[in-house]
Amino acid sequence: MKYIFLILMSFLSISVESKAAFYADKARGWFWYEDPRLKEEEEFKSPTERAKSYIEKIKQELEDKKAVALANPTSKTIYSYMQAQKQVMDRSELFSKKWLEVLYTNPEELDYTVKHPTMQAARHIAIDEEKKQREDRIKALSEEYGLFFFFAGSCSYCHGFAPIVQQFSQKYGWNVLAISLDGGSIKEYPNAQRDNGIAKTLNIKSLPTLIAVCPKTGKTILLSAGMTAFDQIEKRLDVLMQSGEM
Repeated sequence: MKYIFLILMSFLSISVESKAAFYADKARGWFWYEDPRLKEEEEFKSPTERAKSYIEKIKQELEDKKAVALANPTSKTIYSYMQAQKQVMDRSELFSKKWLEVLYTNPEELDYTVKHPTMQAARHIAIDEEKKQREDRIKALSEEYGLFFFFAGSCSYCHGFAPIVQQFSQKYGWNVLAISLDGGSIKEYPNAQRDNGIAKTLNIKSLPTLIAVCPKTGKTILLSAGMTAFDQIEKRLDVLMQSGEM
């Protein structure tokens, strides 16, 4: 009996301590109860999930305080919202500082301006360098490609475009075969060939038309349908080269 009594007293002691702990924590009100399943779920979350949950919580708290301040704009509610907003701004400022720290310590990997400078003087140098590289690539293509220039002697745009074609061919060393669809002549290419049906084969629909042709493979690439500026022909060729079309 004595043994059983001691066990009962021990149990009563635990129960009293437990109640005392509860009443000591009464300030937490009805929210004192914490579902252990939620704690377990939080523990099993990945670092990414926990980070997202944390950010969402901050955003929600900020929105809640803003809503309260708007609904009941008192010094207390506005101060509470401004304080929460300041905490978010402080965190953003810290993030920005760390961002720059990482950027400056890893410039070759992360700094876009290393290869694409934004400083005016450096930008001019970069543009000139890009232009030189583009010109070298286009010039190298002259070993594989030539140009078919389709025109008509009665076409005013053809006469306006012919000097551009000639300028391009002279700068980059591309051979040009000028083809007249109506048998008319053009000043820049007095020895133009008369169309023998190749215009129909290549489905020429407008004039003037400029086509890049690779004699070895028979591959043809449209460079201009209608009058086109010199730099546009260069850009089109460069895009096609970098995309693997040429």
